[in-house]
Amino acid sequence: MPHLVETHRAARLRHFLKVPTAHNRVWALLDERGYLREASPSFIAYLGANWPGWSGSGLPEPLATSVKIGRAFKAPTSHFEVKPYGQFYYIQGRSDGVLELLSKREREIASRYARGETYSAIASGLSLSSSTVRNHIAHCFRKLGVNNKVELARRLESKA
Repeated sequence: MPHLVETHRAARLRHFLKVPTAHNRVWALLDERGYLREASPSFIAYLGANWPGWSGSGLPEPLATSVKIGRAFKAPTSHFEVKPYGQFYYIQGRSDGVLELLSKREREIASRYARGETYSAIASGLSLSSSTVRNHIAHCFRKLGVNNKVELARRLESKA
């Protein structure tokens, strides 16, 4: 049931912030000091991918500076939009491509899975075990903020 709790929390925040649901689920809500109050799992994964040494409840310094002045942050492979909402800031991130969030192996497995291959077919084609393939697919779902094969295929197709 954790996925239902996460969905409810995200829906409540979207309603509170009046932000429409979009394919891009890389979002966070910060307080005026720049500390994370709420964040999607894909936002955390996105920060980790863009700032490998990052951890904690504060943002990486370049992004935190942009948030404090209320401006969008642009990097070579990513873009964060900042919207003030009273005492909070809503941040939405996007990359130049959805595949940038995934490792090379995850991209390969996700693409095959989205095309309709089974776990065992992918596993035998890549000389992996079926459980390893399932773990990679679960990581892809978490990083991309999707819940099923159809959503994964749409994200990979649109590269958004």
